[in-house]
Amino acid sequence: MYNHALLPLTYQCHFQHHQWRRLVHAWNAVFWCNHDQPRPVSRFGDEGKYWKKSAKMLTTIIHGLRGTPYIYQGEEIGMTNTDFTDISQFRDVESLNHYEILQQKGLSKEDAFRIIQIHSRDNGRTPMQWNGENYGGFTKGMPWIGVNENYTKINAQSQLHDETSIFNYYKKLVALRKELDIIAYGDIRPLDVRHPSVIAYERIYGEEKMLVVCNFYKTEVVWDSGMDLKGFETLLGNYSEQKIEESKISLKPYEAMVLYRKRLYMNLSTDIFEKSVWIIIVACRLCRRIQKDIGYLL
Repeated sequence: MYNHALLPLTYQCHFQHHQWRRLVHAWNAVFWCNHDQPRPVSRFGDEGKYWKKSAKMLTTIIHGLRGTPYIYQGEEIGMTNTDFTDISQFRDVESLNHYEILQQKGLSKEDAFRIIQIHSRDNGRTPMQWNGENYGGFTKGMPWIGVNENYTKINAQSQLHDETSIFNYYKKLVALRKELDIIAYGDIRPLDVRHPSVIAYERIYGEEKMLVVCNFYKTEVVWDSGMDLKGFETLLGNYSEQKIEESKISLKPYEAMVLYRKRLYMNLSTDIFEKSVWIIIVACRLCRRIQKDIGYLL
């Protein structure tokens, strides 16, 4: 499949770009895929046991960023790459040409086909899977390209009334973006960009803080945020329970969480508190001095 080891570098480059754009208050387009890309849950997630968890994790990363999230058709229900078994099922000219080129370079038909299966643009072009009916409810005729056979399991209709579905998780993320100004207007700071498994970033808006923390793999990991997480509440996550102790977060396979804290006066740093006390003391002394001066003049 894909080399996930490259993700931390990609992540770091993205945030360097994002931070530069922040200086001019720009608004980014954020997305995982489009009609020219494979399905993100197949590319970066897990099509098997953790299909639902990994699909939710991937969209959590996107929706916590500043900018406009693009949801490509089928992404909101976790559609996967094609399950085509023969090159004749593909329609993309680039894929068909590349299949021949790979063989000319010495690859076997089997190896060349496997590469096309993974990378073909047709992965993102199969018909939308609306329901469990013939052709996924996309048409009563013959679609121009085959429908993924998993349409009986992965379709929009089956997820509408399932509160744990990928679709309803998307709805919660969209609602969160509308509710919290910090997502639209807050600054962004990447966290631990060289970590091999975790993608995390912090959003800051006035006294508010929001953390988005995601485990990109199916192995559990304990991540140290390097900050005191006391006072943070979990706004959303793809697991029902989160394990947070002081600065450390125990992340289950493909776990994602959105943590939020609205700072109160009691949470101000000691340095700021001490400065505030000195200002009050100085103000009181000035008031007493003024009172004495007025009394002397009278």
